[in-house]
Amino acid sequence: MIYYFGTKHQLFEQAIGDADADFYARLWPELDQLESALARIACLIVRSSTSEWVLWMDLWVYARRHPEMLGTERAFHSRWRTTIADVIRYGQARGEFNPVDPDGAAVRLAALTDGLAIRMVLEEHAFTPADYVAMSLQSVAAELGCALGSLQEAATALGAAE
Repeated sequence: MIYYFGTKHQLFEQAIGDADADFYARLWPELDQLESALARIACLIVRSSTSEWVLWMDLWVYARRHPEMLGTERAFHSRWRTTIADVIRYGQARGEFNPVDPDGAAVRLAALTDGLAIRMVLEEHAFTPADYVAMSLQSVAAELGCALGSLQEAATALGAAE
């Protein structure tokens, strides 16, 4: 495999790229089918709870030590923040979310999901994907001014563990 890619760096970058592309290839069509912005933001949280967090964590550490990977890491993180911000804008246009700065809220929610994912991956105190979803939805409700119960119902309808 190293002969095909030339370096471990290129192999790792391809693995990350494939995982990222696969995540969004499944996510975006699902989001498009959901009319409610509450369901869309719940979908982001639920689907991210089962994404390849171990790879993203490896990328964060690797990019810190290998500056040539910083662009790759920033592109992936930007895609996540942009997806969150787009859902927020959609929800604001529909009157489902408070008029907050979508880009600022997306940065805060992305940072929250990143941090919670670390606890989930490390299985700290048996921190599970369900815990990740529950805590993320609490923050979404507070950040966007929407009903936590409605978010929880949407997450459950999407197959989130309780």
